[in-house]
Amino acid sequence: MKNQIISLIILRIRQVGRISKTVGWGLGLIFLFVCTGIFFPALDRVLSGEAWYSILFCAIGVILLDYHRKDKLFLMSVFSKRNHHLCFLTIEYVLLLLPVIIFQLCMSQFIVATLLILVCFIVSIISPLIRSKEGTSVKSTLNVIHLKYFEFKFFIETSVYFWILFWFLGFISYLHIGFYIFWIFIILMILPEIFRYYETRDMVHWKEKFVIKKVLSYTGLFLLIVALPSVIALIFHEDMFGVILYCIFCLMTSIFMNISIKYSGITPLHTSGYGQNTSGLLTMLMIIPGGVLIVFAFGMFKYFKAEANVNLLYA
Repeated sequence: MKNQIISLIILRIRQVGRISKTVGWGLGLIFLFVCTGIFFPALDRVLSGEAWYSILFCAIGVILLDYHRKDKLFLMSVFSKRNHHLCFLTIEYVLLLLPVIIFQLCMSQFIVATLLILVCFIVSIISPLIRSKEGTSVKSTLNVIHLKYFEFKFFIETSVYFWILFWFLGFISYLHIGFYIFWIFIILMILPEIFRYYETRDMVHWKEKFVIKKVLSYTGLFLLIVALPSVIALIFHEDMFGVILYCIFCLMTSIFMNISIKYSGITPLHTSGYGQNTSGLLTMLMIIPGGVLIVFAFGMFKYFKAEANVNLLYA
């Protein structure tokens, strides 16, 4: 059992290495240097204020991770005994939460740190009951969404009720502006997945400035989606007008970047892109003030490549 656990942990580390290669070490170093300056102050402000909230957020995060992981059947085949499987999952989740656990220990929050470890153990126990759809879903049809937004339409139709509920969660921003920021950030993080898959060549109808027209079309769609929650946040937090405006600008920039990344690499040879890791890191850079300018510059670089690549398909 010990050798199996060590081998799988090493496998996880190598997977991180492969992700770093797809992102590029240059961008990775930029991300590391920027985050170093904000990581510890952010932990100090967020976790030290209400340490008990970290248990709730970490529990939700671990449960969502366990629900969406695709290697459950593989791990069950590797660990024939239930307690071995339980031990590996607990170690893996503890390693994921290790920065938070160490921080709570440094803040003398020993009970909170112990409960975080207990959360990992409990989630590992109930993991067999938290079953995802294993790549299948009961697909609904939303006729209210035009087919020109097929990426968004197909993504939403896999879990219609969940995303409707998620949209309504945007209205709880009246309680605290942090809920609105978190809600927008989740939208930013799912954009790479929405624009991950390539359409077939016959679906890319040639138009002059095809990419920028698609960017403007999707920007209008998402502005309509976030309009009401943004108005609610503005009514209850008038002093946060700049923050709300920055979040909306981040959303528009992220749409521009993700569509540009998609069409800069679109090819009939592959069904999906490989820029999700890059998009994810750049999205997290937007947390810092001014980070959106880095994303916008990268998006502009990819945009010119995207227009040239789409024109090449019809050359």
